[in-house]
Amino acid sequence: MSFQKSKSYIEIINLINKSEFIQAKSILEATTDQSLRDFLFFSILGYVNDSLLEYEQAEINFLKSIKLNNDFFDAKFSLAALYYKQKKLSESEVIFLELIEKNKNNFNLYYNLGLIKFDKKDYQFSIEFFQKACSLNDKFYYAFHHLGKTYEKLKKYDLAINTYKKAILLNVEGFNATHNNLGNIYLTLKNYDLANKYFIQALELNGDKSLIYNNLGILYSDIGEVEKSVYYFEKAISLNKNNNYIYSRFLATSLYIDNNDDYRKNSLAYGNNFSLNIKTQNKFSPSNKEIINVGFLSSNFRQHPVGYYLLDLLPLLKSKELNCFFYSNLDEEDSYTQKLKSNFYNWNNISNLDDGQVSDIIKRDNINILIDMSGHTGDNRLPVMIYKCAPIQISWADYLASTGLKEIDYIIGDPFVTPDSISNQFIEKIWRLKNIWCCLSTSDIINLKPSDTPAFNSSFITFGSFNNLNKINHKVIETWSSILKQVPNSKLYLKSHQFREVVHINRITDLFKKFNVSQDRLILERDSVREESLKCYNKVDIALDTFPYNGGTTSFELSWMCVPLLTLKGNTFISKCGESINNNINMESWICDNYDDYIKKAVKFASNIDELQKTRTFLISNSRNSTLFDMRNFSLEFSQALHQMWKDYLKNNIN
Repeated sequence: MSFQKSKSYIEIINLINKSEFIQAKSILEATTDQSLRDFLFFSILGYVNDSLLEYEQAEINFLKSIKLNNDFFDAKFSLAALYYKQKKLSESEVIFLELIEKNKNNFNLYYNLGLIKFDKKDYQFSIEFFQKACSLNDKFYYAFHHLGKTYEKLKKYDLAINTYKKAILLNVEGFNATHNNLGNIYLTLKNYDLANKYFIQALELNGDKSLIYNNLGILYSDIGEVEKSVYYFEKAISLNKNNNYIYSRFLATSLYIDNNDDYRKNSLAYGNNFSLNIKTQNKFSPSNKEIINVGFLSSNFRQHPVGYYLLDLLPLLKSKELNCFFYSNLDEEDSYTQKLKSNFYNWNNISNLDDGQVSDIIKRDNINILIDMSGHTGDNRLPVMIYKCAPIQISWADYLASTGLKEIDYIIGDPFVTPDSISNQFIEKIWRLKNIWCCLSTSDIINLKPSDTPAFNSSFITFGSFNNLNKINHKVIETWSSILKQVPNSKLYLKSHQFREVVHINRITDLFKKFNVSQDRLILERDSVREESLKCYNKVDIALDTFPYNGGTTSFELSWMCVPLLTLKGNTFISKCGESINNNINMESWICDNYDDYIKKAVKFASNIDELQKTRTFLISNSRNSTLFDMRNFSLEFSQALHQMWKDYLKNNIN
């Protein structure tokens, strides 16, 4: 008697339909009559195993079913789906292709092959399979949705938009993924109104809302409404505390807020949440050796502040008994990447590896000191540090705040950005370099020449800031407006990549209008290639620092171009960068104690062009020879710090 005709068959099917898989399994396993053990029996048992996440046993039972009946479609389809679920993509693909030979009009087979090809990044074949599934079933929502995803992946945005809109019409179950993806495309295209429209619609539908709140956070960050951005990131975290990237975006964005007293609490919450996910601790067997293996982990080994800091540093580290390894989370490389790679052969692209795999590689390389150069910035791989895959782990250069991770031993600072008074802001220990927390490479900008004070020719003072517009908050604009109104005929020159979009031009001009500063007092300019941007500093008489988020690399660069920087004292690492830079070039008188002092000094310095020229002459004589750009001395101090950390570690860990 076949299993389908047995008394228990209907009962088991009813239990499966009600998702009562444990009871169904119990009845199946209690079946002792061997005559009932036919191909259908094993296929159903495999399905129950699969539903209970018993994948190994499910595979065994599907294979038994196929052995008893090699033509049984359901068992083969279920086995292929199981392999796909387990990321055994090639095994899954072979079975689906075999099934298509006898079932050429089965849209589901083409759809699943499309998924496999998508996961293999074979997008052209993925498109062909999804298109075939759509042609065989023009009401199949999922095929249209994933076809849209594939077009989006290939940046064929017009095709993606049209396909997503078709999917929305078929979305009878009300899933929010298509609306969310469509919003993401419009966000990429900087069409913020349409992006917002689809994100808001997505919130009314079924599915994960944390990703939608995250995307709204990104949208409002993009258009400079940082408070709203942080609000949406907090909403996203409240729904999903286990998404590292959402949490990181929240922490990084919150640094732009004028009053962020909760940062330490929030960063510690991040650390506690994710540190608890690591179940094992690595045990190291340190050896007392002179040459130290140092790993650099970042998504920014390119034309980026990280690249600017490393370009001239890396060749000098070769002679400092340091063997350097790189773990790059970068998809697209540029000329800076090639320059960095040319210095060392220990280069690993980790962009397609998960955190555990990256940790295994770092441990295999026997890294003694691992340096993270991304922190909570975009595309970070901070979770790798949670694995504690090196005895000493450091945060340096790109993220100027605590990561919140107890697995990171040190953050590198200096006496000005990380004085004793702010030590309680960090879970990491502060390692203070003698002069400056980092140093700008100049070999690629050595030929750029600074000018005299441009006001001699223009007859008016030009204030300037080339910082990220998110750093220019309402208090900054209020303060700068007061300066402009007290310095007759003066102008403010802002240069940023964000001025590529009209929304940012309108936002900035509208904010200044609220403080009675007309648009003709503003020079708003989009970014240009780095060399051209640096030359533009020759149009600036006085650089105005932002607060509480100071300029970092931009302040190094304007100092290289010998433009005096007016900065405000802060009480965090990121709000003390200007203070450190000015102290290192003997420009202490340009460090302000409060907002009133900032305004008074700006007006005072702008009132005397001859004195401004004296300051410019002083900078031309001294700035480029300062510790800001003395990479030889910095490399020595940096390497000595790493060696001392290692000595301290050995002292405490070798009996």
